[in-house]
Amino acid sequence: MTRTVTVQEIVAILATQGQTPSVVNAEFLKYSGIIPDDWELTRQPVYTAEVAQIAYNTNVTVTVQPNRIVVAQALEDQLSDDLICTQIACKLATALPKVNYRAFGFNAIGYVPFSEGKTAIQHYLTQTLLAPGSWQEFKGAAVAPAFEFVYALPQGRLSLSAREAVLRKHDQAEDATPIVSFTGTIEHVLNQADSSARLDELIGYLDNWQDDLRTDTDLVNNNFLNAIQIAEPSALTDLTSQSFDLLGTGV
Repeated sequence: MTRTVTVQEIVAILATQGQTPSVVNAEFLKYSGIIPDDWELTRQPVYTAEVAQIAYNTNVTVTVQPNRIVVAQALEDQLSDDLICTQIACKLATALPKVNYRAFGFNAIGYVPFSEGKTAIQHYLTQTLLAPGSWQEFKGAAVAPAFEFVYALPQGRLSLSAREAVLRKHDQAEDATPIVSFTGTIEHVLNQADSSARLDELIGYLDNWQDDLRTDTDLVNNNFLNAIQIAEPSALTDLTSQSFDLLGTGV
C-alpha cells in the first residue's frame, strides 16, 4: 500500500526586523492591490501593539508581528500550481521595500491518514521512527512521541516534525480519522548586504516556492513513508499482543 502526504496548509513567512504590526491593515491590503477587490473578511481584523491579523473568505490569513509577516493559506482541494499565499507575500514585500527582511521560511503542513486506526499509527511512530528501549514506557505510561528532524541543506535549513493527530471533517467527531501530521519548514537566510538586493533575493525564493514544496514532500514520501509496512489487521493484533505491549495500552 503506497502512501503519500496530503498538503493541507502552506505558510509563507517573511522574517523581518523592526517594523510595527500597524504597517499592514485591511485597507492597505485592499487599496494597494495586494488583495483582490472581491475578497471578504471572515471576521473583524485584530489590531494590537504586538500583532495585526486579517482573515479572508479565501482561506488566506495575513498576520504581522514585529519580527515577521506571515501569509497562510488553508487548502480545501488539491494543491494548485497557482498558489495564492506566495503571490500575496510577494506583493506585500514589493509594496513594503523598506522593511528589513532577514529570511524567508516556507512551511508545508500535511498529513497521512491511517485507516487501520490508532494502533497502526503507534506502531509506525514507536517501532519505525523510534528505536525500542526503556524510553518507550515510564511508570506504566506509554510514550506519545513527537519528532523533529533537522537537515542542513545547501539551499537552507530544513526541519520536519511528525506527530500523531486526528483529522476531523466539519468539526464532527464521528468523521475523525487517525493521521500522522507532518510539518516541513525550509528557512532561507537572506545573505545580501544591500536591502534592495535582499528584497530581490526574497522575491526569488517566493517565485520558486514549488522547489521548497517538492523538497518537503519528497522527504516525507521517499524517506519516511516508504518505511511503513502495514500488516493485515489480524496479524497486527497478534504482533501487538505478543511483543509490543505498549501498543495495547490505548494511549
